[in-house]
Amino acid sequence: MSRLPVIRSIAAAMVATAMALAMAAPAAARGDLFDNTARILSDQYFDRDFRRDTLPGLIEKYRPAADAADSRAAERLIVHEFLSEIPASHLAIISTDEHRAMFNELNNAPQPTFGFELVHLEDGFFVHTLLEEGPADRSGLRQGDRVVSIDGEDVAASDRLGWRSDDAALPDPPIHRVLAEIGDGIRLQVERRPGEERFIDIVATTYSAFEAARESAAIIEHDGEKIAYIHLWFIHIRGVDRMLGNLMRRQFAGAAALVVDLRGRGGSADMAIRIVRLLATYRKESGKPVIVLIDSMTRSAKEVIAFSIRKYGIGTLVGERTAGAVLPAMFERVDEETMLMFPAFKLAQYTDLIEGKGVEPDVRAEAPGPYSAGADPILEAALNEAVRQAGQRRDEHAMTSERQRGGS
Repeated sequence: MSRLPVIRSIAAAMVATAMALAMAAPAAARGDLFDNTARILSDQYFDRDFRRDTLPGLIEKYRPAADAADSRAAERLIVHEFLSEIPASHLAIISTDEHRAMFNELNNAPQPTFGFELVHLEDGFFVHTLLEEGPADRSGLRQGDRVVSIDGEDVAASDRLGWRSDDAALPDPPIHRVLAEIGDGIRLQVERRPGEERFIDIVATTYSAFEAARESAAIIEHDGEKIAYIHLWFIHIRGVDRMLGNLMRRQFAGAAALVVDLRGRGGSADMAIRIVRLLATYRKESGKPVIVLIDSMTRSAKEVIAFSIRKYGIGTLVGERTAGAVLPAMFERVDEETMLMFPAFKLAQYTDLIEGKGVEPDVRAEAPGPYSAGADPILEAALNEAVRQAGQRRDEHAMTSERQRGGS
């Protein structure tokens, strides 16, 4: 794997974030949220030609509406619309709480959580990012459940609903954290299928996506084969490579194939390259199939992994085309409760190949949708492919042995 490119660390982005958080927040005034966002992009947005030729016109287009906004929430909506016209990933305004939670996850720091997020679709709010063995999972919530109310209140009006955190210019639906403090309890009114309602009580605990990844590790019996599986929710700044390497040597050693689930958000580009090397070594030394799950939400460092898996012939991609979002994220505070996520530079050797294009799967399968009740067509397709390739490998090994016996 010496041909694998060495890419720039995201340490610069982390330092910039720390510096931004140390700065005093700008004073809040009508239009300031928009003006501060426009100023940061005018100074630091990665595409200098766009900054010079197009951005000034967009700023003038949206400034009157921002100045006339009658609330911070209304101004945030206008800023989101402004950002949606800038053709780049990792471009959004997020709450300082969301920013803090994001970096806690990247650093493997457990935090109070209910163990799920909500995606806002046309028909309502649906369970998303359900962490394995997290509070919601243990309480019986399932991916695809529609949440009708939180503590008897409409979801959209609930104080538990965090700000949207999706990229403004990408077709992602809005995704929201459900805000929690340790020991908090909530009651959800849930539809598993239309008209099939139930109530689910969840108590927040201190937990993390890293712990969920560890809990997801399993040997799945499928059509007579033992298939190793792990879901990497984030590509954390540290620890993922050691966890995966230990699993390969121990719990996964007797499996016929390895399935790595990359659905979800990104993380550290440096760690992504370490994971690619681990998977390449596993494939070379064991000869076993490597199957990687991707979907339309797979992005950033995970797209680096998916792209490398295909380029170097390490494994098979199953699912949907990835998001096409590999511009590294920087952060600046724009007011006392708001951070701007934006791209300030390209990721060498990857941005031009993946940004706006994504990575196509080798085997297509649709992501589970609303009311899926925990069903997972992408995982099912991946397990089927793992069984097929494991059987093919066994047949090829038998044929080789037979030829060797015949030659002797």
